[in-house]
Amino acid sequence: MIALWLSTAAMAQTLVWDWPAGTERVWHIQAGVAYSNPIWLRSKDNVEGRVERIYTEFVWRCRAGEPDRNGWELACRIDDARLLADPLPTERDAVAALLPELEAGLIGATVQLQLDRNGHLRAVDLEGLPKDNRRSGAIHETLRLLVARNAAGFDLHLPSNGDLQKSWKQRDDLVYAYPISYGSLSGARVMHTLGDANERYVQIRSVGSGTVRVGEPVVDPTSPSGTQEPWMLDLNSEAQALFDGGEGHLVARRWVAVGRPIASSGWQVGLGVEPYVQTGVLSLLPSEAPPMTLAPSGLWSVDTPPGAAWHHLLASPLWKAPTTP
Repeated sequence: MIALWLSTAAMAQTLVWDWPAGTERVWHIQAGVAYSNPIWLRSKDNVEGRVERIYTEFVWRCRAGEPDRNGWELACRIDDARLLADPLPTERDAVAALLPELEAGLIGATVQLQLDRNGHLRAVDLEGLPKDNRRSGAIHETLRLLVARNAAGFDLHLPSNGDLQKSWKQRDDLVYAYPISYGSLSGARVMHTLGDANERYVQIRSVGSGTVRVGEPVVDPTSPSGTQEPWMLDLNSEAQALFDGGEGHLVARRWVAVGRPIASSGWQVGLGVEPYVQTGVLSLLPSEAPPMTLAPSGLWSVDTPPGAAWHHLLASPLWKAPTTP
C-alpha cells in the first residue's frame, strides 16, 4: 500500500493539506479495536451483547465545503459498511442478530469531519442516525466512536508553513482517544519523520507515546481514599503514510497503537486485563475505479480476514516492545 519505489533524489517542495471546495475523494478505510474490557453493542429492538474486539470497514465519499481560515468541513457519505465483532461466548447469537441492523443504519449516513489547515482533525460527528431517545442515542454514540477510529488516520499534522523538515512534532492525536461512551482524556507526543520521496509523493513515518485516562474518579467505599481512580493506559503508536505533496492529501496510511494499564489504574487493581489495541488502514481510491462493494457484516473469525491479519499484527514488534520517540 505504501509505495516503496520513491527515492530521496528529488522531493516535493512543500507539505501542505489542500481540499478544494466541491472536490470529491473516495476512501476505503478499515479499523480494528481490541478492548481492555468488553463494550456493549445494542439494537433498537432491545437486542444487546458485549464484544471484546470489533473490525469496521467503510467506503467513504468525502466532499469539502468552502474552506475558512481554520480549514475544511468535510461531509463523507458512507457508501458501504461492514462490521465484524468478537462477542463474549454466551452472547454470540445476540451480537450476530444485531450487526445487520447496525450495518444498514450506517450505510447512507454522513460522517462530518473538521480538518484544520495543519492537518489536525478537530471533530468527528455522525449524522443521519436517529437519537431521539436514550437507547437510540446510546446506539448513535457507540457507532460515532467506532467511525472515529476509522477517521483517526486523517489526523496527520504537517510541518509549520509546509516547510520540509527531516522531523517535526505533533501534540495530541485522535489515535490516542479511547472509544468509549463515557469519555476519555489523552495526552500524546508524536514525532513525524520524512522518508523516501520524489517530486510529488512523500513517505511520512510517525512514532508516538502518551497516556489515556478513561472516565472520571468514582466513589468507592472500599478504597482508603473513598474513590477509585480512572482507568489509565500507557499508549504507544506507529504509523506510516504516503502523502501527495502535489495535490495536498493523503494517498494511504497505516497505523497501530497498543495500550497497557498503568499499575495503579482502576482496571489494573485485582484484574488481569488484556492490552488495548487499535489498528487501521486508509487508502484513496482512484477516481476511475468502479464502486467498491464490501462483504456482509458478521462474527469475527480468527481463520479468515481480518482475523488472520489481526493475529499477524499481535506478533509485530510494537506489540512485544513498544517504541517511544
